Amino acid sequence: MLDQSQFPLAVAHAHVDFDNAFHSSTHFFHNGNMERTWFHDVRTLATVTEPLKLGGPAFIIVEGDVRAGITAADGGTIIVYWNVHADIQMSGHSELVIAEDVLEGATISDDGIHHLFVGGDFTGCLQSRGSCKAWVQGNLRGTVWTGQPLTRLRVLGDCTATIRPIEEPALLFLTVGGYMPYESLVAIASVRYTKFDASVGKSDRVPGLYPDKVVHAALREHRSYNCWVIRDHACHRIPDK
Repeated sequence: MLDQSQFPLAVAHAHVDFDNAFHSSTHFFHNGNMERTWFHDVRTLATVTEPLKLGGPAFIIVEGDVRAGITAADGGTIIVYWNVHADIQMSGHSELVIAEDVLEGATISDDGIHHLFVGGDFTGCLQSRGSCKAWVQGNLRGTVWTGQPLTRLRVLGDCTATIRPIEEPALLFLTVGGYMPYESLVAIASVRYTKFDASVGKSDRVPGLYPDKVVHAALREHRSYNCWVIRDHACHRIPDK
């Protein structure tokens, strides 16, 4: 969870560190400018308690929780200062920045180029049919459905999420700051992503490069190229709920 003062700094850091992923929200935090010449639907809402459909590229600020579904058919930027309890569906080039948690039962979906920042834990569902960059400050425990051609995930906490492709597996790059079970890496690789690279802070295997030579060779036979780095060892555990 990020307080009001930490939120803009964390997003700006992610923007710089994640290949300029959060341009619109960082620009807003820096200058207070909502770029009205570009966005057609610009407004600030206290909370979202009834289904909301946005017209045209939108720039929306939600000062409280999202408790009802939001649909942004033409993409844009949504900044949420509290939790997301309900579905958010975006299309085109979209940016979704959330200060706190995405809760179980909530689905974040997009079919274009989607950039997601979550300041707390993600226990919901992420569905991306196109390219996706997702930055999670807390733990990633939900479900991630990846699209094409690229999915890039950065998790500062622990990762026990189920990660699978919606259709054909493509490119997946995963960085975890905390703990991730080795069996989760194996399960992801079993669907044979074209390329699956992962750097994990701690796991239940000794530090080193994985998978082992036998598994690596077997995956290569199916044109699946994998490189996993485990940086530190930890006893098998399940992250605190």
